[in-house]
Amino acid sequence: MLDDLVRVDWAGLTHAYGPADDLPGLLRGLAQGDDDALFELYGNIWHQGTVYPATAYAVPYLIRLLDGPDSDTAGILGLLDEIARAGAGREDAAAHLAVAAGLPSYLRLLAAHPEQGVRAAAAATIGALGQAVAGGASAALRQAATGDSDPTVRAAAVLALGVRGDGVAEHLDDPAPLPRLTAALAMARAESALPAAAVSILERDAPACLGDIERLPEFDDDPLVWVLRGLRHRWELQVDLVTAWLRHPDPAVREGAAYAAEEPLMHWRPAAGRLAPALAAAVADPEKKVYHWAVRNLANAGRAATAYADQLAAAMDQHREAVAVTALARMGDPRADAYLAAVLAALPDADIDRLGGAFDALGPWADRCRAVITGAIPSAPAGRPREGLMRAAHRVGVPAAELLPVLRREADRHPRAVARVLGDLGPSAAEALPELQAMRRAGAGWDAELAIWRITGATGELLARVRAAISDRVEPEALEVLAAAGPAAGDLAGLLPRKFDSDDARQALWAAVAYWNLTADPVPVVPVLLRFLNCGPRGMVAVQCLGDIGPAAEAAVPVLRAAVESPYRQWQMSVGEDGVRQDEAWRDACSAALARIS
Repeated sequence: MLDDLVRVDWAGLTHAYGPADDLPGLLRGLAQGDDDALFELYGNIWHQGTVYPATAYAVPYLIRLLDGPDSDTAGILGLLDEIARAGAGREDAAAHLAVAAGLPSYLRLLAAHPEQGVRAAAAATIGALGQAVAGGASAALRQAATGDSDPTVRAAAVLALGVRGDGVAEHLDDPAPLPRLTAALAMARAESALPAAAVSILERDAPACLGDIERLPEFDDDPLVWVLRGLRHRWELQVDLVTAWLRHPDPAVREGAAYAAEEPLMHWRPAAGRLAPALAAAVADPEKKVYHWAVRNLANAGRAATAYADQLAAAMDQHREAVAVTALARMGDPRADAYLAAVLAALPDADIDRLGGAFDALGPWADRCRAVITGAIPSAPAGRPREGLMRAAHRVGVPAAELLPVLRREADRHPRAVARVLGDLGPSAAEALPELQAMRRAGAGWDAELAIWRITGATGELLARVRAAISDRVEPEALEVLAAAGPAAGDLAGLLPRKFDSDDARQALWAAVAYWNLTADPVPVVPVLLRFLNCGPRGMVAVQCLGDIGPAAEAAVPVLRAAVESPYRQWQMSVGEDGVRQDEAWRDACSAALARIS
């Protein structure tokens, strides 16, 4: 079955990790039923949706192995399915054609294989080949969708028909819930208006077959999340479904709904306001997992959660939910202040690692924390928890005279955090200059340099170091310091324009910001900043600078207006549960910049 592997120059081909000379051994292992070999192939000839030159050469052997006596036939079909669905580059086309050549094998397995898992996987692979592949594909899928005895196979065939653009409305009447559900999903993907019957099936049958959904070849993540993702941009329907499922009598369905609420919440801006009431009601659910996910998603609903502070406070007091504490702290709620002050008073026995986000949200409103935080810093775990408390102590308004002795004692162990807080304190931190000078000598980075300048106002030595840093090997941190120095560093402006086109995005961005701060000349700066207008740390820097520039940044108006008016979340990074807050901050920044520009 694999005797001709030697005919391929595998070492001359590449996959995700370099030369493909390991493929013969992996294919032989796959023939012997080695699960690790299949896992390795998923990582190298198909990697996170990308295929490679070696992929098309490996596919014919994968097709042969579908009939191997020890092969994981369903697993191989799954890999072929993923390869067929890869992008549209040259390697992708070659790999797709190679998979399509196996259609007769997939048709035979769909029609006659004794295992329902293999028949379902064969249906999915046929669907992945797309409309351009004929050869009896649609007829075979229609036969399986109506005639196979197993509901999972019928459901997989219905999904495959939908991918091919074939009609599936007749399968809304299947006697089993799973094929009905996949028919409704296929119609939702294909049609602009979804029939009421399909909507009813989504609401009723998704809960009815939670365990069955997991057997579908396309399944990933969580059953109800998978259903919602199948609805693509039908956000109002997603919100309606989550709201209905949160009232379901089965606790497993309510748990799944509370968890799945994150899907529309993190992608569609109106979802937060529409889901918050239902999530707030679910906080009172007697099932622990239901209220846990409800609290988490309510807490991460941004400003929409403000109206439900009482429910979050109950979760904080009764269940010690960290996300509830953090949400209340971000609202400036005095109940979070009291809770966190009690935690600080209990150090070192209290666990504060999980409350980092809450301490990061503290501000001048936190009277109770202000009274105890300085004394708590030495008892906090070293590293991030202690550094977070030092920063929070300054934000809540601890007097410099009280905070400085603590910071000076921590200078050796936490130099960067200490330097940043000392710089924020400015001239009132002058007595800590010896520690900052020691940090500078120890190579503590630009934080110490910037702090010394902010305390003393002496620019000479700072700018000499910056000039050396940006003339030789450019350090983005030096450019950030230069931007902070502003017009006082005007003599260095001529070094910056050549960095605007740097491949290092951080370097290009901060060079542009520094140039504006040094020269107040917007002409060369605005085109650079426009490249960074997306929701993320760099985008926030760019949009702030565009606002500072004002009317001369008019070219940014269409992008900023689109960001403000879009119904969709704008976050670009993998921010997880922080997505709503990041998006709200981004929208506020864009709105403020628009006002200043216009």
